This record gives sequence, C-alpha cells and structure tokens, in this order.
Amino acid sequence: MAGGDVDADLEMNMGDNQLAGDVTYNRNGNQVVAHVNSGNSNVVERVELSRDGFKGTFHTGSQNVDLQAQVDLDSDTNMLVKMSQADNAASVEINHNLDADTDVQVNLNPSADNMGANVEVTRRLDADNTVKPRFDMNSKKLTCAWVRKLDAGRTATVNVDPDNSFDLEVESNNKADWSGKISAPWGNPGDADIKVSRQFSF
Repeated sequence: MAGGDVDADLEMNMGDNQLAGDVTYNRNGNQVVAHVNSGNSNVVERVELSRDGFKGTFHTGSQNVDLQAQVDLDSDTNMLVKMSQADNAASVEINHNLDADTDVQVNLNPSADNMGANVEVTRRLDADNTVKPRFDMNSKKLTCAWVRKLDAGRTATVNVDPDNSFDLEVESNNKADWSGKISAPWGNPGDADIKVSRQFSF
C-alpha cells in the first residue's frame, strides 16, 4: 500500500471475546474504511469510501448502498443530506454556529412523524467542559451529555438518558493509548457492559 497509510481501531468485547472496529486506508485525499467484526459471518460488515464532502457505504450482508453529501450554506451553517437504499429513506442534518461557544444541530426525517425532528445544543462552559442537551420531538424525551477534557489528551464523556441508561466513556487522541466505555441500565449499575479499545498503526 505504498503512498498511503493504514490505521486499525479495534475493540475487544470482554463478554464474548469478539474483536470489532475499523481499518482505515488513506491516500491522496481518498479514505477507505472497512468495519470488521470477528463474530459476524461477514467479517467485513461494510466498506466506506470518502472524498471531500461525499461518502458512499456498501453493506456486504444486504448489498445495499448508503450515500451522503454535505455543503456549506454560509460561513456559519452546514447541511448534510443522507440517503439509505435499505430504508428507502432520506434525512437532513443542519448545523449552525450561534456564537463562539454555542452550536445547534437540527435533524429531520421527512417521512417520519413531526419530520422526525430532534435538536441538540452544544454549549462550551469553559476550556474543559461542554454540555450537550438533546430534545426529540416525537418521544418528547430530553437527554444530555457532559464532555470533560482530561490530562494527556484524554476526554471523558457522560451520557445520561433518565428513562433508560447512562454511559461513561474515556477516549484519547493518542493512537497508542487505550480507551474504555462503561454502559449500564439506569438504576442498576451492577449490570454494566464494559469495553476497551486501542488503535494500531501499520
């Protein structure tokens, strides 16, 4: 693979000892990502090809294709359009920068009730802390994420869904470092699911 580089971001599930993740190849502005799962009959579950604002995804099992394209509407607003062959559906995502510390994302699904609308606000409280409340128009449900920057390039994210679960995920921008995620049903932390991962470069 001369002229390009390969990264493997793989995760081992401690419960079933299965290996899953992404193998990425970059060259001349093109990116190919193969999502692999050792527990699946199709070890390569899907392949993605990206360049500039376009991405196409081929699902090996169903042999369906997904397409997406994005465009800047102005200096503060970006629109992303997605189409799915399997679902026979399309969706629109609009991102708008309100100010230096506040972003708003609106997601729409024209075929769903209430246009499938949900709104997420990202608010940077300070240099280390960000909150992300999200409201879903159909379920009338409010969820929230809190992101905190840690030392050594690490980030901790807490996702809270008051009706279902909470997650704690620690990630690193260092490819040689380990990341981990704990997910548990709300009110029953003893039934937690634990995953660890590490990225390897070749």
